[in-house]
Amino acid sequence: MNGGDPDRLFEGITLMKSGKVPNLIFTGAEMPWEKSNRTEGTVLIDYAADYGIPYDHIFVSSLVANTADEAVAVKKMTLGNNIILVTSAFHMPRAQMLFKKEGFKVVPHIG
Repeated sequence: MNGGDPDRLFEGITLMKSGKVPNLIFTGAEMPWEKSNRTEGTVLIDYAADYGIPYDHIFVSSLVANTADEAVAVKKMTLGNNIILVTSAFHMPRAQMLFKKEGFKVVPHIG
Protein backbone atom coordinates (compact mmCIF):
# COMPACT_ATOMS: atom_id res chain seq x y z
CA MET A 1 0.00 0.00 0.00
CA ASN A 2 3.01 2.27 -0.42
CA GLY A 3 3.03 3.36 3.23
CA GLY A 4 -0.63 4.36 3.31
CA ASP A 5 -3.22 2.98 5.68
CA PRO A 6 -4.88 0.03 3.93
CA ASP A 7 -7.59 -0.22 6.61
CA ARG A 8 -9.28 2.91 5.24
CA LEU A 9 -9.22 1.50 1.71
CA PHE A 10 -10.78 -1.77 2.83
CA GLU A 11 -13.40 0.00 4.97
CA GLY A 12 -14.43 2.04 1.91
CA ILE A 13 -14.66 -1.10 -0.20
CA THR A 14 -16.78 -2.78 2.50
CA LEU A 15 -19.12 0.24 2.61
CA MET A 16 -19.50 0.11 -1.19
CA LYS A 17 -20.14 -3.63 -1.32
CA SER A 18 -22.70 -3.43 1.50
CA GLY A 19 -24.63 -0.76 -0.42
CA LYS A 20 -24.10 1.93 2.23
CA VAL A 21 -22.39 4.31 -0.22
CA PRO A 22 -22.82 4.75 -3.98
CA ASN A 23 -19.27 5.96 -4.66
CA LEU A 24 -15.75 5.99 -3.28
CA ILE A 25 -13.85 9.25 -3.18
CA PHE A 26 -10.11 9.24 -2.68
CA THR A 27 -8.18 12.43 -2.21
CA GLY A 28 -5.31 13.52 -4.39
CA ALA A 29 -2.61 13.66 -1.75
CA GLU A 30 1.00 13.55 -2.86
CA MET A 31 3.03 10.55 -1.81
CA PRO A 32 6.21 12.04 -0.33
CA TRP A 33 7.68 8.61 0.38
CA GLU A 34 7.62 7.69 -3.32
CA LYS A 35 8.93 9.54 -6.33
CA SER A 36 5.88 9.38 -8.56
CA ASN A 37 3.68 11.69 -10.54
CA ARG A 38 0.66 9.77 -9.27
CA THR A 39 -1.23 10.85 -6.19
CA GLU A 40 -2.29 8.45 -3.48
CA GLY A 41 -5.86 8.58 -4.78
CA THR A 42 -4.90 7.62 -8.32
CA VAL A 43 -2.99 4.63 -6.97
CA LEU A 44 -5.93 3.55 -4.79
CA ILE A 45 -8.32 3.54 -7.76
CA ASP A 46 -6.65 0.42 -9.11
CA TYR A 47 -6.69 -1.31 -5.73
CA ALA A 48 -10.42 -0.63 -5.33
CA ALA A 49 -11.10 -1.89 -8.86
CA ASP A 50 -9.10 -5.05 -8.11
CA TYR A 51 -11.57 -5.68 -5.27
CA GLY A 52 -14.59 -5.33 -7.55
CA ILE A 53 -15.51 -1.65 -7.32
CA PRO A 54 -16.49 -0.33 -10.77
CA TYR A 55 -14.23 2.43 -12.07
CA ASP A 56 -17.25 4.65 -12.77
CA HIS A 57 -17.99 4.73 -9.02
CA ILE A 58 -14.48 5.74 -7.94
CA PHE A 59 -13.46 9.39 -7.87
CA VAL A 60 -10.26 11.24 -6.98
CA SER A 61 -10.09 14.84 -5.87
CA SER A 62 -7.67 17.40 -7.18
CA LEU A 63 -4.20 17.65 -5.66
CA VAL A 64 -4.33 18.42 -1.93
CA ALA A 65 -1.76 19.11 0.77
CA ASN A 66 -3.76 18.58 3.97
CA THR A 67 -7.15 17.68 5.41
CA ALA A 68 -8.55 21.20 5.02
CA ASP A 69 -7.63 21.07 1.32
CA GLU A 70 -9.27 17.64 1.08
CA ALA A 71 -12.58 18.95 2.41
CA VAL A 72 -12.56 21.86 -0.07
CA ALA A 73 -11.57 19.62 -3.00
CA VAL A 74 -14.27 17.05 -2.23
CA LYS A 75 -16.86 19.84 -1.94
CA LYS A 76 -15.91 21.06 -5.44
CA MET A 77 -16.68 17.60 -6.82
CA THR A 78 -20.40 18.21 -6.11
CA LEU A 79 -21.28 14.58 -5.53
CA GLY A 80 -23.62 15.53 -2.69
CA ASN A 81 -23.39 16.82 0.87
CA ASN A 82 -23.90 13.56 2.75
CA ILE A 83 -20.73 11.57 3.30
CA ILE A 84 -19.42 8.71 5.33
CA LEU A 85 -15.98 9.92 6.32
CA VAL A 86 -13.47 7.12 6.77
CA THR A 87 -10.29 7.91 8.68
CA SER A 88 -8.42 6.91 11.82
CA ALA A 89 -9.86 7.46 15.30
CA PHE A 90 -7.03 9.88 16.06
CA HIS A 91 -7.73 11.98 12.96
CA MET A 92 -11.54 11.83 12.99
CA PRO A 93 -12.40 14.84 15.23
CA ARG A 94 -10.34 17.27 13.15
CA ALA A 95 -11.36 15.75 9.80
CA GLN A 96 -15.04 15.74 10.77
CA MET A 97 -14.85 19.39 11.84
CA LEU A 98 -13.19 20.43 8.57
CA PHE A 99 -15.69 18.57 6.38
CA LYS A 100 -18.63 19.99 8.37
CA LYS A 101 -17.15 23.46 7.86
CA GLU A 102 -17.51 22.86 4.10
CA GLY A 103 -21.21 22.04 4.55
CA PHE A 104 -21.10 18.26 4.65
CA LYS A 105 -23.38 16.14 6.79
CA VAL A 106 -20.73 13.75 8.11
CA VAL A 107 -21.22 10.23 9.35
CA PRO A 108 -17.91 9.23 10.95
CA HIS A 109 -16.54 5.76 10.23
CA ILE A 110 -13.31 4.62 11.79
CA GLY A 111 -11.14 2.69 9.38
